[in-house]
Amino acid sequence: MQYVKGTQPERNFTVTLDTNHTTASAKEATRANEATTKTEVPAQRDTGRPRPVGAELGARLAYGLGSRFRLPRPDDPAPRQRRLAGICGWAAGLGLAGLLVGLLALVAMVGTTAGWYEPTVIAIGLAGILCTIGALASIHRYRLPWLLLGAASAALLAALAITLSV
Repeated sequence: MQYVKGTQPERNFTVTLDTNHTTASAKEATRANEATTKTEVPAQRDTGRPRPVGAELGARLAYGLGSRFRLPRPDDPAPRQRRLAGICGWAAGLGLAGLLVGLLALVAMVGTTAGWYEPTVIAIGLAGILCTIGALASIHRYRLPWLLLGAASAALLAALAITLSV
């Protein structure tokens, strides 16, 4: 078989259940039968595997988070400079205050503290850090960065209150 440059051969494949073609007359009979009732085996069948219970919920959650927290694309408009400065300034203030609360917590941990104190302060601090990161990642949203920075501030105040009470 020769191919002309720039063309491809015609490829029509049919997979049938009957694969025992021994003679020419059997092939002709099979082709005549296929013309009336063609039984094809699909190339890929649905395996019928059950989907995990949380698959749909996980997909919806991933879509929701991906649409709210994403890095800006080249076609996104730049945020206003005033908004950018406000969010970054608030995040920087939280970072500096978090360092001070972290130093106070470290001093408290060197002394004798209750067993619940360390994991609680670490969990509250991590929640505040994640809220601040989320605020910076969602800068193109209208209210979400401000709500997340407010939640991070509340976490910082809670960590400070716990640290001062110990």
